[in-house]
Amino acid sequence: MRLRSPFFCLFALVGSAAFASDGSTFFGPSVGVFLPSQGLLKSFVGETWYSFGFALTSSAKVPDRGGFAPDLYFISGESTRSKVFIASLSYGYVQPLGKQDGQAFQPYAAARAGLSYFDYGVQVTVADRRSAKALGVTGNVELGVLVGDRLAISARYDFLGKRDRLDFDGLSLQLSYGIIRF
Repeated sequence: MRLRSPFFCLFALVGSAAFASDGSTFFGPSVGVFLPSQGLLKSFVGETWYSFGFALTSSAKVPDRGGFAPDLYFISGESTRSKVFIASLSYGYVQPLGKQDGQAFQPYAAARAGLSYFDYGVQVTVADRRSAKALGVTGNVELGVLVGDRLAISARYDFLGKRDRLDFDGLSLQLSYGIIRF
């Protein structure tokens, strides 16, 4: 039962976007790096973590007049004695920045809020291991550029909050590519 919920959310998001789509929306993977802002996490988990997710590109990512869009995103970092996994599901407003018809590059900005699932174990000292599996609220702001209909390049800052005196906020640099058209 535990694995069904994330898959149900993913299909619900894609299904709702497909229902509202005009046939020019693409769905596909998003990959990148996550740079945690807190020095403590950088020291014990690593300075660069991996990020991946699923993205909508084209009209669902950057509607002509702005609009709402979902975002499903995962962050993973690991070292010898520590590891972090965060799954974030958010929904928010995406605004094009100065679109002109026929333009190959479409800059955009987005602001979202949602929920995150945290699963972490960080070995700070021999006697101090901080770990939990919990839900929390999240928010993110993103600046990016849509190249054509399928490719998006973006930078985003995730506000993931503090837990056990660990601040999980950080900057992500990501690349999204639409594969499935609907």
